[in-house]
Amino acid sequence: MEAPKGGKGTSMKIRPIRDFVAVERDARDPNEKVNGLYIPGNLKDPLTRGTVIAVGGGTVTPKGMRVESELKRGDHILFGKVSGNEVTLDGKKVLLMREEEIYGVLEGEDLEGEDLEGEDLGGED
Repeated sequence: MEAPKGGKGTSMKIRPIRDFVAVERDARDPNEKVNGLYIPGNLKDPLTRGTVIAVGGGTVTPKGMRVESELKRGDHILFGKVSGNEVTLDGKKVLLMREEEIYGVLEGEDLEGEDLEGEDLGGED
């Protein structure tokens, strides 16, 4: 799905709403060792790595209380290969998915020093 284009000389950003998260899929080897754990690329429903570029405001409970997201911009995450919906912003592919589609946040020294690559496509966190 191609996102609408902005005016001449403008760049588009996205600000997810509610419990949606904007993710940039990592172009890494699916059999890469992460924190001592091999994540094989031949799983029946393979997991994919990505980086959070923007986070929505959270969910609202049936009682009207707002629950903020556990994610933040720059988090490295694991999610299902078929999770989310892909859009193109300024020529870059971005996945929009619900927070519940994310299996977990990758942590550890293997990720230290890694930063978001490319342009800032996210809105406010």
